[in-house]
Amino acid sequence: MEKMVVFQIPSVGLSLQRIIEFVQLNTLFQSEIYLIKNKQRFNAKSITSIVSVVFTSKKEEEFIISVKGQNAEKDINKIIDFFGNNKLRIQ
Repeated sequence: MEKMVVFQIPSVGLSLQRIIEFVQLNTLFQSEIYLIKNKQRFNAKSITSIVSVVFTSKKEEEFIISVKGQNAEKDINKIIDFFGNNKLRIQ
């Protein structure tokens, strides 16, 4: 099963600490987790991938978080909780 949400980078940006926490959260999941931007997929369990995609993105830019696996529903809900509902839209 695959679940997706649209994420918008906050107007204040994301701190390196918050990015590290996001990657650490993703490593707890068995699901495959990717950020998709301009049709490119970035491994959301890789700190270098996520840092490069977030730091090269503009504030308030949107990209998709894709979660694929048996626990996709549960895992995507934990990601939504991590960021808060205000920045995510289920697609």
